[in-house]
Amino acid sequence: MPEKVHPTEAADDSLFEGTPAPKSTRVLTARGTCLAIFLNIVYTLINAYLGLNFGMGLGFGIITVLVAYVLFHSRGEGSNRQEITTAMVASTGFTMYYLLSLSIFIQAEGHAVLPWWLVPSQDILLHGSPLDPAWIVPIIFHFVFVIAGTLLAIVIALAISDLVLARKKSTFPFYLASAVTIDTCFQSEKETRFMFKWLGIGVLLTSIQGAIHLLIRPFGFDANLVDFTPLLPNGFALGLMLNISLMAVSYIIDPKVSVTMLFAGIATYLVIAPILTATGLFIPPATPTSMQFWYTLLLDFSISPALGVMLISGFIVLGITKLKGRRQQKEQNTTPEPEPSIRDSLGFGEYFKGLFSGLSKNRWLGISAIVLVSFFVLLTLVVDIFTPFPFWISMVLALALMIPVAIIDVFILIKFVGEAGIGMGIQRIAFYEIPLATAGLKGYLPFLAYPRINPFGTTDLIGNLKIGGITGTPKRAILTAQLLKILPGSITSIVFVLAAWYFIGFPTDTFPGGGLIMSFGIVSLFATLGGAGMGLNFVTFLGGGLSIGILAAFLPISSLGVALAMFLPPTYFIPFSLGGIVRLITDRKLGKKWFQERGQIIAIGFIAGAAITQVIMSFL
Repeated sequence: MPEKVHPTEAADDSLFEGTPAPKSTRVLTARGTCLAIFLNIVYTLINAYLGLNFGMGLGFGIITVLVAYVLFHSRGEGSNRQEITTAMVASTGFTMYYLLSLSIFIQAEGHAVLPWWLVPSQDILLHGSPLDPAWIVPIIFHFVFVIAGTLLAIVIALAISDLVLARKKSTFPFYLASAVTIDTCFQSEKETRFMFKWLGIGVLLTSIQGAIHLLIRPFGFDANLVDFTPLLPNGFALGLMLNISLMAVSYIIDPKVSVTMLFAGIATYLVIAPILTATGLFIPPATPTSMQFWYTLLLDFSISPALGVMLISGFIVLGITKLKGRRQQKEQNTTPEPEPSIRDSLGFGEYFKGLFSGLSKNRWLGISAIVLVSFFVLLTLVVDIFTPFPFWISMVLALALMIPVAIIDVFILIKFVGEAGIGMGIQRIAFYEIPLATAGLKGYLPFLAYPRINPFGTTDLIGNLKIGGITGTPKRAILTAQLLKILPGSITSIVFVLAAWYFIGFPTDTFPGGGLIMSFGIVSLFATLGGAGMGLNFVTFLGGGLSIGILAAFLPISSLGVALAMFLPPTYFIPFSLGGIVRLITDRKLGKKWFQERGQIIAIGFIAGAAITQVIMSFL
């Protein structure tokens, strides 16, 4: 089914030129807002619980669309695409449990003495109450710290969104799934039945897999993951993540990305890693699981060439492409074909230039960016986060983290979420923790409260603007809904963490805190070792970027696919490639039009069904 641009409220506020005025003005409604706030609180509670205990989260966009459609459209009063879109955007949970829960754990367990403005004393944590006045300043700090980073992310999204969404490969698959679900619900009954049919099949298959998992789990087996790494020779790693959503997403995105990831994953974990092991350049953990192997290889080797591929290869491809064009023109003595004004994929140079252009053209965005960056720099200096560094070094370090580092961080996440549908933040270790540790900073405070942006806030708003472009929802309405979700989500997160700590405790049998322990392990690694042996390898950084850039200029491969193979665990690259292989087959046998009209809806039905089932089974 092709992406349709439906009417918007006003042509001058549309994401696309030439969009006519809508038939209905019901966009942000009272009933939509009430439903959104209620679901926001529910979703925040669910994801805060899952994040603290298991280090994971769930997306609820499609579920919200279906709930809103049933409640609003099918009850006689009617609804429209725009009302359901804004309700869905505003309903998304906004979790801010990470810094608060980690600070509580470190202070209560006696791993460090953290300042009073970050978390109350150990005595209050162990013997006090959540209503103690000592909590007032820490709560204000966490609230302002997280929201300021999110607002800066929103400013960047507004400055760069038009440039990103103009790229053909910026499909934002999970957001596209929500948009197509909304669009299909308001089409003919036949189209709606077709989507719900495949949604039901997704529910059925995921339920069967979940039931099998519950049955075999007591015997030590896993129906969601097959890990071959412990069985393979030393230095090899391989696994299978049996995830329907993952396969469906890889069907929607550019098949070049997913198929490239297959070969790059094989090269990384079955060729390069064994060679590094045999030569002594990499030492795998003893009796490793795939996750342990991946994390060790990532820090010891993969992160440097992967970042090089992300940041350098695009320049190499562009340069070689231009040289090839000029050479061909000279040989044929013909007028060169004009280069396309809009490329399929966003390069770092275009992004960097476009960001500052967007901030300079819109005065309010530019002022907001300056104010928010200045706030973080001043906060760093006032509370002395980078102690014992002197004033001027702290200021330079804070500015470096807020401008070049944050800009690169956002670009990489835009590529991951927009072109591959994978939201991950593991690359941030290279941009924040590693530089801080390499600079010689020790102790937990610098690694907890360093100034940073929330890059997921940028990709979330751009993804929602993608939805708005398809459903005809005005940009201003999307932004309002995006801001609307912050306050209830923030309050819910803080209340949940404090209640969980004082009335249940973590980590405990009732509240194991697996995700918290994992986060603590990462932070403590850098806070206690002080960066020994953790610097980026510039040889592999440059080598990875140059070599993959040259290959991508002459071969039909994707630089993003190569980077993803190195960034993600060895359980991902095989299932992620399956959707791309199926896409190549259906495009060849049935035509690309079939993908637009049927294949895309089938994949989105699978994603929706799997998401609904996974939410239900997360409580089992």
